[in-house]
Amino acid sequence: MKQLIFRSMYLQKSSIKWIIGYLVFAFLVVDEFISNNGLFFIIIPSMTYISYFISEQLENIYKTGTILNSMPVDRKSVVINKYLSIFILYFMNLFIGIAIFYIFKILNIISYNLENVSNGIIVSLSISIIIAGIGIPSILKFNAWLSKIINVLAFVIIMNIIIPIKNIIGLNALENKSRIFLIISVLIYISSFVLSLKIYKNKEF
Repeated sequence: MKQLIFRSMYLQKSSIKWIIGYLVFAFLVVDEFISNNGLFFIIIPSMTYISYFISEQLENIYKTGTILNSMPVDRKSVVINKYLSIFILYFMNLFIGIAIFYIFKILNIISYNLENVSNGIIVSLSISIIIAGIGIPSILKFNAWLSKIINVLAFVIIMNIIIPIKNIIGLNALENKSRIFLIISVLIYISSFVLSLKIYKNKEF
């Protein structure tokens, strides 16, 4: 299990430059991304999506699934690794996002403030695991081309739902509902894991 997690983190080296580039673009160019606590609603979930999406594309290129299937690695461990890796990627991107936000803030490049950070973390984690919960089973079930389409569509649809919530309701208004949102997202994630486990155990390479 440790080796699988280390392998996933090693693949993230290729995504770091894209994540930082996305952050700079979001902070400097797209006001919609950063206003009204957009760091939690949009940027960090997007960074997590970019990280795992690039990782999965690299695994397709290197045919990691076929290689792992030829090794004495339990298929359940492979699926668990994918789902645990999302949390590692999330907290990595959370740290990078907040750090760069405050660097830009100190340099007076942006004028926005982060409000209700603990609630923001709950909301951004919930959004991130919902996106991943939809995307991972499609990656395991379908070919690379179709899974890309499903992942992109899921991301775009969820973001188009989240942006109006960010602008109309806001983070503070969600304070009493964020934990309910987290519970729902965790239930979706667990259901996704069970489905992925069933798909991967029966998958032929």
